[in-house]
Amino acid sequence: MKTTDFYIHARMEERWIPHFLAFLKQMEINGDIGHSEALAFYSDGDGDFRPQFKFLVDDEIEAKSRAVTPKQINPDWKVKLYDAG
Repeated sequence: MKTTDFYIHARMEERWIPHFLAFLKQMEINGDIGHSEALAFYSDGDGDFRPQFKFLVDDEIEAKSRAVTPKQINPDWKVKLYDAG
């Protein structure tokens, strides 16, 4: 498996930053300890969660990201699961 560095620049309302960072840090912790779980982040688009992202990533990987389709866990849930495994 090839490890690739990439960078994401994020801009969002300050009140969302601690929650977004905690979400990312939990992903990191799960990888460090070998723990699997579904994590969720509520994307309140009709509220004030309007993040802007800029990506510094290989063009080939960026193209692959457009082809990713989330998995449907339960048709009654409004949850999109992105899983490479």
